[in-house]
Amino acid sequence: MRALVAILLAALLGTCSSPPSLLERILRTGELTVVTRNTPAAFYYGADEPRGIEYELARGFAKRLGVGLRIYTSDQVYQDVSDGKAQVAAASLSVADSRKEAVTFGPGYQTIQPQVIYRRGTKRPRELDDLLGSRLEVVADSSHAVLLTQLRAEEPLLSWVEDSQATAEELIRRVATGEIDYTIADSHLFALLRHFYPDLRVGFSLGAPNQIAWALPRGADSLRENIAAYFAEIESTGELDRILDRYYFASREFDYVGSRAFIQHVNTRLPRYRDYFQEAERGSGIDWRLLAAIAYQESHWNPGGRFQSPNYPGEER
Repeated sequence: MRALVAILLAALLGTCSSPPSLLERILRTGELTVVTRNTPAAFYYGADEPRGIEYELARGFAKRLGVGLRIYTSDQVYQDVSDGKAQVAAASLSVADSRKEAVTFGPGYQTIQPQVIYRRGTKRPRELDDLLGSRLEVVADSSHAVLLTQLRAEEPLLSWVEDSQATAEELIRRVATGEIDYTIADSHLFALLRHFYPDLRVGFSLGAPNQIAWALPRGADSLRENIAAYFAEIESTGELDRILDRYYFASREFDYVGSRAFIQHVNTRLPRYRDYFQEAERGSGIDWRLLAAIAYQESHWNPGGRFQSPNYPGEER
């Protein structure tokens, strides 16, 4: 009897297979679910289709797997991955030791640096001591909040406010309007936003450089291996550099005067011509914002085409 039970048990165990891996489930369903954030550094809706560095990378990975892509935005990207709502978080995430208990990170694909952002015309902060007694705000439960907690060991009087509602972009805007004195922003995000806030500057860098990477559930080893192979492939072919260049090329040639002029023209000139651009969209099928961008490139939305302003080169009197 004991021998028979042993034989039946062995046969039963032999018919049982291990549950499919996360990668196998993605391939079976034919869909990769990615959670991201609505930010210029990750994902946003362009004139004709979704855009963003993370969107293009996720689309490329789904194509490599031969599956469809479902991408959505959330303010709780780590939680969504941990809960199984998404298989990958591609949201311009810094690799953080504090997150490694809940998720695992793929290979880093971009080096960034946390930076203290201040407003032109105010005293430039150059070290931690210069932040004392100021209004410093960061996003709650962010890598920047963790970094400040670590730096408090060097400067016990360091204080800051953590905002659970604001995004990094919103805090950058508040510095520009003078609502707060400083915030901390990652270098790649500030590079993308500085044209919209030409009066903002970098005071100094905080902590060590970090890497941006995707986050995925712990234990998803085969999926991580495929992600690593994908990034190695697009790095070797130059595709990764081409994607990054498409979004960062403008930030490498920052023009303070030109950026200020553009912001002024958006507020004063564009409203006069918006209806014409939208009417042209209805007739041509071309997004009115693209038409407006072409017109600005040609004439700065100036019917006369003369740019002789004493305040801003490129503006007529």
